Amino acid sequence: MDNKIPLDGTSKNIFHYLSLFVSRRRLIIINTVIVGVLATIVSFLLPKWYESKASVLPPKGTDLLGGLAGIASIAKEFASIRNIPIFGGDGDAYNYLAILNSRTAMERVVQNFDLINVYEISDSSMEKTLEALEDNVDFEIEKEGNIVISVVDKDPQRAADMANYFVEVLNEISIELNSQEAQSNREFIEQRYFKNLEDLKTAEGDLKAFQKKYGVYALPVPELGVGYLRLYREVEIQSKLLEFMVPLYEQAKFEEKKEKPSVLVLDIAVPAETRSWPKRLLIIFLSSFSAFLLSVFYVVTKARWDSLREIHKEQYTVMKSLLRKRRVPSE
Repeated sequence: MDNKIPLDGTSKNIFHYLSLFVSRRRLIIINTVIVGVLATIVSFLLPKWYESKASVLPPKGTDLLGGLAGIASIAKEFASIRNIPIFGGDGDAYNYLAILNSRTAMERVVQNFDLINVYEISDSSMEKTLEALEDNVDFEIEKEGNIVISVVDKDPQRAADMANYFVEVLNEISIELNSQEAQSNREFIEQRYFKNLEDLKTAEGDLKAFQKKYGVYALPVPELGVGYLRLYREVEIQSKLLEFMVPLYEQAKFEEKKEKPSVLVLDIAVPAETRSWPKRLLIIFLSSFSAFLLSVFYVVTKARWDSLREIHKEQYTVMKSLLRKRRVPSE
């Protein structure tokens, strides 16, 4: 059977390619089978990796004003008057993914599981160990709002333990940061609370001095009434602010002391029963299919090369014949 592929318009005829593949089917099949067998052997020699996942849910936001009846309305009324910042968050005060990906969190995991030796880092480099750990972990926020912590390792138990330990580290660091923020809030409110006491004391003193100076408590004279009303209003404002600041101050001190978990655990990580890698069927299929494509490519390329060489050979023969004719002396 002629295996040459025409180089004119008929070269695109599918029957030429089919006949070519049929004629070279032995080569294609043998290459595909050999690569498939080698891929099978390699896939069974590759180390097994296991994946474990833990799922956590960020808690609802805590608010220093939460649980204090009537305080929110007072805050809204007087915050605009005195430009007092109202503390409290919506639960997103910290980026939990940033905490999990932080060097602080990663180093705690490395040290807790002695990953320098586990990953066989020859020069005991922390940087290389952290890079290896980052390749073996994944943090993802799902559409439901929960955070999934995935860890792969050659030991299924260690993979589960590492995923669960990431949850512990997340809680520890979040509590530390929450405590720092609560302390800052408490210090600010404390300063404002004592300032409020001083302002109230001053306002009361000014009002008392005004009453003593003029000896009046009811004010029929308009000129005196303006000054008296200003002092009286300041006393009322400071009294209302104090009414607001006292429970807020107590709540701030409470928030600073408590150490509640920062995230809620939906699912703890458990040792995987089956490996996550290598996916042997996928490796075998991709390797065999790649070998098949490369073999087909080789067959087509070689056929085209042979066709070109044959054409050049014929052209060379014609040119050589013409040259010989020219050299023959005319009779």
